[in-house]
Amino acid sequence: MMNNYAKIISCYAADTAGVCSALFELGGMIVVHDASGCNSTYATHDEPRWIKAESMVYISALTETDIVCGNDSKLIDDVVRVAETLKPRFIALCNSPIPLMVGTDMQSIASEIERLTGIVSFAVPTSGMKHYYQGAADAWKLLAKRFLPETAAKTIHRSINILGATPLDFSLNGNVESMVEFLQKSDYKVIACWAMNNTLDDLIASVNAEVNLVIANSGLPLAEYMFRKYNIPFICGVPLGVDVAESLLNEIEKVRQTKNSSYWSGDRSSSENAECAIIGESIFSGSLAKALIAEKNISCRIIDPLQGNKNLLTGGDIAVGQEKFIAKEFSKADLIVCDNMYLPIVPAGKRFIALPHEAFSGRCYHKARLNLIDKKNNWDSLICRK
Repeated sequence: MMNNYAKIISCYAADTAGVCSALFELGGMIVVHDASGCNSTYATHDEPRWIKAESMVYISALTETDIVCGNDSKLIDDVVRVAETLKPRFIALCNSPIPLMVGTDMQSIASEIERLTGIVSFAVPTSGMKHYYQGAADAWKLLAKRFLPETAAKTIHRSINILGATPLDFSLNGNVESMVEFLQKSDYKVIACWAMNNTLDDLIASVNAEVNLVIANSGLPLAEYMFRKYNIPFICGVPLGVDVAESLLNEIEKVRQTKNSSYWSGDRSSSENAECAIIGESIFSGSLAKALIAEKNISCRIIDPLQGNKNLLTGGDIAVGQEKFIAKEFSKADLIVCDNMYLPIVPAGKRFIALPHEAFSGRCYHKARLNLIDKKNNWDSLICRK
């Protein structure tokens, strides 16, 4: 288990929230096996789409008696009864810490539910103790294995998928829509976006794409799976800034033609003595670092508190989750780019740029979150803060 203890700062959303966020729009029924009331944590802190959209996200209302007696039949009966009424496209179950500790066999429960309902059912291996991106990644891989066809019908010329889109990493302020628009204006056909503003049927068609653009760690295991099974290469990056966005387009074209995948956001200079430290999800942070280096000549390094894929870090970058070590890394830089809730451990006298991350601070700073793919307004606003 990763050591991520903290005395002052917040914690990132859990893997169960990642599952719910990843599958929210796809017409499935998601059930977190946990005590009554725990669904409010996800709904009030991690899921802004509740305001305008409906989704079948439920809590099992696990009781002390259920734990002591191992009452799995209650969970099965409840899920089957609701599923027969709602008729979801699939049923996804995930664990919280308590049923995990008592050894609840969620996969067997999912298999029994599928037998009784005839609806595709699977258990995502969560614990409530891992980061959100791991839950989302596991949920998408399981969904892909159950719903994607064995082979592509026909590869579409200059087509692309976006992998890793959830409001936990990309706030509901036009981020994802701007990325789609950016790719379309660059003469790419966006087949599917895993998993915002799309249906399950849209995702099924994603096997017909030529390349996958991975915009967050949560989409990387899916990209690697699709590369192995369908030979769809991937590139990791977010189109931030002007010069670097053009560089990303060139890399997408290279990947499309060569079929060689690329961890593009990690391909940059980085030193432990860099002027700027950026803390957050590593694909977004790496893309931001490339843009700041190119457009402002600011040396940057990444601090990855989520400890994601090591291929996305380079040189002086570091993956560290403990609060005291994060504070130590902050002391080495002159400029810190971080979520507002990191500010209590930013050393006195350091300059900082506040960049809220909803997987960390929830909706607290939602109105301050910038759509940095919008180059006409928000990108200039950010880089001028220095």
